[in-house]
Amino acid sequence: MLPAERLELAIYNAIKGGSSGQNAWDTSMPMLSRVTAENDDGAIAERLKDLEFNNRILLSKYSGGQRWPRGDSPDRTFFHTGSFFVEIAPQGRKYFQELEQRAEHEAKKLAASPGEPLIFVSCGQSTAAERQLGQEIAKLVEELTGCKAYFAENQNTLEGVTENILKRLHAAAGFIAIMHPRGDVSNSATDQTWVRGSIWVEQEIAIAAFISQALQQPMRVRAYIHQSILREGLRGQLHLNPKAFIEDSEILKDLTVELPSWWGLVQPQRTEFDLAHRRLAEEKVSKLSQTSKNLVRYLLHHGRTEANDLMKKCQLSEQFHEAIQQARGQGLVNDTVTGNPARPGALYFWEVNPSFAAVLRELLEK
Repeated sequence: MLPAERLELAIYNAIKGGSSGQNAWDTSMPMLSRVTAENDDGAIAERLKDLEFNNRILLSKYSGGQRWPRGDSPDRTFFHTGSFFVEIAPQGRKYFQELEQRAEHEAKKLAASPGEPLIFVSCGQSTAAERQLGQEIAKLVEELTGCKAYFAENQNTLEGVTENILKRLHAAAGFIAIMHPRGDVSNSATDQTWVRGSIWVEQEIAIAAFISQALQQPMRVRAYIHQSILREGLRGQLHLNPKAFIEDSEILKDLTVELPSWWGLVQPQRTEFDLAHRRLAEEKVSKLSQTSKNLVRYLLHHGRTEANDLMKKCQLSEQFHEAIQQARGQGLVNDTVTGNPARPGALYFWEVNPSFAAVLRELLEK
């Protein structure tokens, strides 16, 4: 599906969840942005106008005691001033149902495909030389292994770390780490001084070790540590068998010999438990209304949220209690209370059930 079609399908799902059996959904641009996970208001307005032009939705606004079609109203007046109504046009229902079928087909096809094997390249980027080395290693990986290389870029947001670091490491069939020196560290109590390595690379080595050893997901590993760096922390306890280097050229020379033996690495497969857990989550999600799914999606993004704040931020009132209890009944969200429930002042909070959080992100944040 094209990105524009995915946004149209998200708009359709939002209308279905928001209208709750009514003909039209009273919404606003901020609400549409939240429930579709599209931050570009211009893109949403463009899709709405195109869907209306093709007689797939109807757009109107309440004024003077009645609803009026959008007509030639300027975008700023119609979309960005107050709320407006959206409803599915009779001619549009078939189009949206076809989009749903295509999305379902693509999801099944993706789930059935083992995916292209990935090799994660963890290399510092403090200097142009380090960045060039990472790029050259990624190129060697793709030339000599037949696998896709991912040269990890520095991430400055939690979403970036999750999407581009943690998920790629979890999916990797191979891992190459290069640790350059990052300056001296001293201990005033012992007067000892030593050279430390990159904190980013240290952390990625630790995560890769956890995935390989604790989660028992085999991963080919090749590590290079500058000879000046002290072996310390978790890295000092792992059996990485790292190769010491002085010049970057030594790394490229060694990989040219080593990488051909990595040809044909297989992408890590889900265990039977993982597959069964995903099927269970899919069954539970299928029983939720769109409004309930939107609440769960909000909690995935924002974490533990007080009940009244959750209702206000999602702009729900009459639908809130039914939607949140629906998710709770499926075991997808948990509620907690602070204070004595029998006394005034007690606060209720909602959060996603941690045991379903990872698979819900896959299912609801596509």
